[in-house]
Amino acid sequence: MSFIKEVLSKIREWLYRLRHPVIFKLEEEYPEVIAAASEIEKRNVLVGTVRRREQLPVNLSKNFYHIPMNQLITSEGIEYVALYQSKHLFNLETDTNGITYYGIITEAKQVKRSEILEIHSSSSEMYMRFEVERWKRLSPQIIIREKSPKVFLRTSSYLLHNAKYTSELYCKTVEEYILHLGLNDVISDIYDGFEYNGIKLLKRGSRIKVCVGQKNFTYSFKNVRRFTMEHVIKITENRKKLLTNQK
Repeated sequence: MSFIKEVLSKIREWLYRLRHPVIFKLEEEYPEVIAAASEIEKRNVLVGTVRRREQLPVNLSKNFYHIPMNQLITSEGIEYVALYQSKHLFNLETDTNGITYYGIITEAKQVKRSEILEIHSSSSEMYMRFEVERWKRLSPQIIIREKSPKVFLRTSSYLLHNAKYTSELYCKTVEEYILHLGLNDVISDIYDGFEYNGIKLLKRGSRIKVCVGQKNFTYSFKNVRRFTMEHVIKITENRKKLLTNQK
């Protein structure tokens, strides 16, 4: 009987929220994020992939990370390095999938691959070697979702310490990050929609409606949940196009 009451209660709540959607202004919900705009947009973290399972314990014990120069090009502006562990290599170790370890870089130098003695190779290819002060552990780790680095990713230390999912690390501006947070809140059913910077978004059943000025766009809720960052880009691009056309 209590189960039936619980189901009926949820149905009543759902019907009420359809008539009275809970909508937040993201500027009021996340003022601390907006205040950190310059930190979010600073690309001072290299997220590098762990290419082989046996590489991880060596990197951790010897406090370094290495990456081919033809992939990185430059180390300018990089202050931290974080390690990305894919499900493909670490599928049985669910507590270490994603991004768990990071550290402050004390030195970055170009070396031949053969000079990295901790992990033997006879290759003369040029690598960038990062010496790390000590590895620290993110708690909780950043969970793999939607987007993750194939080789490396440049992100910010703010996002490294605040992101829940790997897709958030791809946000290049505070606007993109705020929209990502807002979409995550709608996906998690914390509220039904939001307003932000001329954008109005509302979940209606299995669809999500986005209003940008006088233009309306409709997306599948299922697709937004699966490809959140992709839809963040779509929404911001539509807003830019509208602003450009208004000039």
